[in-house]
Amino acid sequence: LHAAKKNQENFTSRHWQSLKAADLTARWIGADHREAMTEIIDASCGYVPQLTLLKGISIAEEYYPEFHLRPMRDIDLLVPVESLAPMATLLHGLGYRQTSDAPHRAYDSHHHVMPFFHDERQVWIELHHRLISAKNHASHGRVFQPSHVSSQIKACMFQGRSVHRLSPELQVVYLAVHWAQDFKEVGGMIAALDLIFLLQKIGDSLRWENIFDWIDQSTALTYLHLLLSYLESRRLISLPDGILQRFYLGQPVFGNLTLKTIHKIVDQYMLDGASFGSLLSRRTLNIAWETLTLPIPSVCKLLV
Repeated sequence: LHAAKKNQENFTSRHWQSLKAADLTARWIGADHREAMTEIIDASCGYVPQLTLLKGISIAEEYYPEFHLRPMRDIDLLVPVESLAPMATLLHGLGYRQTSDAPHRAYDSHHHVMPFFHDERQVWIELHHRLISAKNHASHGRVFQPSHVSSQIKACMFQGRSVHRLSPELQVVYLAVHWAQDFKEVGGMIAALDLIFLLQKIGDSLRWENIFDWIDQSTALTYLHLLLSYLESRRLISLPDGILQRFYLGQPVFGNLTLKTIHKIVDQYMLDGASFGSLLSRRTLNIAWETLTLPIPSVCKLLV
């Protein structure tokens, strides 16, 4: 609707009312998440020293044209390890309960605790103490070590309230690494949109040299190159001269054939929503994605 309302001829389409309904639903859900977030910020003031917004709840307000245009399944928050217990108590006091199909012990080595759910608001909260899971190939890089993450957390505002966000540079790396860790046929393009809007807003002020310094010769560089190369090849972003070439030369994982194969998977199954078949099932494609994105040279992938 955001795009279609600019052309009055669209108003006579038989899909117009459905589109308006979808937009209204998105606004309603977005308002629920925004109100839940402001309630949590107000309750945590003076109680949790560093509440950091992650993913959708951070990006929607900071970079998207309108808050509701960024769909989100939950609210992701990062807090220091020592604040996990006080924050859990705070959320319980606001009416949230911890619930999951997985047992509590499954979260002992996870990067967030068991999720919280509010029955009345229908809002999920994920409380993180690290940015990414130890299972992610990029987790051991310097860029995601707690000391470095802390140095890239900046004070900012959300709905007139003091909070924290990741620096734009760390946000770029985080988006790409989170996106590339597994194949997502539903929602797989959200990270791409996040990066498009971030780069549009930040423009030439993004400190690419900092990013190269943090992730040189690492898996995070490989994943960021994958997402950036896709977006630029489809003319969805425009990078400064030499940036993409530098990414390509700095990683040994993707040759041109591997990149083109992954780009085609993104086109066909994330963007176009192609159906899975008996030969290429959801499981088979997930294995192919994991193999193609493994942090090993392209020639070795032919043997996997």
